[in-house]
Amino acid sequence: MRSVHRGCKGCRRLEYRGPPEKSQAQPKSFGVSRLAATQKILSRISLRGVMILPVKLRLMTLSFKRTQRKLSRYCYLFAATYMCAYGQQDSAPAAAPSNAGASNATSPVSSPKKMDKRAFGFVPNYKTTDASLPYQPISSKEKMTVAGKDSFDWTLSLVAAGYAGLGQLTNQNRSFGQGLAGYGNRFVRNYSDQVMGNLLVEGAMPILLHEDPRYFRRGQGQFWNRVGYATSRVFVTRTDSRGSELNYSELVGNSLAVGISNSYYPGSRTLGGNFQKFTLQIATDAVSNVLKEFWPDVKRKLPLQHPDN
Repeated sequence: MRSVHRGCKGCRRLEYRGPPEKSQAQPKSFGVSRLAATQKILSRISLRGVMILPVKLRLMTLSFKRTQRKLSRYCYLFAATYMCAYGQQDSAPAAAPSNAGASNATSPVSSPKKMDKRAFGFVPNYKTTDASLPYQPISSKEKMTVAGKDSFDWTLSLVAAGYAGLGQLTNQNRSFGQGLAGYGNRFVRNYSDQVMGNLLVEGAMPILLHEDPRYFRRGQGQFWNRVGYATSRVFVTRTDSRGSELNYSELVGNSLAVGISNSYYPGSRTLGGNFQKFTLQIATDAVSNVLKEFWPDVKRKLPLQHPDN
């Protein structure tokens, strides 16, 4: 360090005095400083939690409202489809030949058997009919009526609850989370999947493609033959012109339902995720057909039966 030499008056010669001496600072009390810093951090964390909680609640409310608006749009779309289908009526079946008509006029016509509304108490059974009866096509109004009954039957909530529990157990769509809120999100979306699939597969697509959405129960034969027949009905169906063809209503309707569901499934918008949902819908319909096929047989073997059930 340079300083002015003060030995002689008026002399400005500089003299080096060496480095300055370090001031002896008092040692800090680390225990007190750490305690103060910890208290400060804890106060910030607690304040931050109090401030973030209303923000999270607000985001959850906005997400629920957004999902509700999307579902309401789809409901309006299906309502419009129903109104269009209600006005469209199928053409009357072709008249039989005159000689056959004379013989059929005198022959008695077997009355259709009354089917239960639900098979095994939880499977909607509104579209099941007996395959042994003479085929009679149904109108567009009747197709939408069957689709509406199958879609809004209270037992459908049990199916949605089961799939929601499975998704909760395997932690599908992790963005939904766990707990009651995560289960509620999964339940609403699974219920929407079932309703949308039924309306498209049993109502809208059969009207456009002139196919019959009903399940024609065989009711006789060996066990595995009947199982194969029931499961194959998701790929083969009857047409309004009394023929048989590939079940386009089942395949195309479920494909459309899976595509629409991408709007409210944020984590499964992939080819693998869509294929998984599509196969799940097809498998659900196949199992439903098997249960409808064997329900009357199981019902006859029950020890207690009610006349109306």
